[in-house]
Amino acid sequence: GSLNMIIGEIINENNNKQTKGITGYLTNSLYNREDVVKDAVISRFISFFYKEERNLLDQQINQYKLKNK
Repeated sequence: GSLNMIIGEIINENNNKQTKGITGYLTNSLYNREDVVKDAVISRFISFFYKEERNLLDQQINQYKLKNK
């Protein structure tokens, strides 16, 4: 069976995957499945939305690496 089914048995709820999810159970609803998905999508697109900042950071990292060889 799935982990959500087991958690559902523990908390006596049939719909854990749609309500809290595994993360919600493990964090006592502090962080739920929707938060995880939302944050993952936002994190993925940060480098596209802030390309100039990312490029500047890459340049600084490369300079640092060259200095500290």
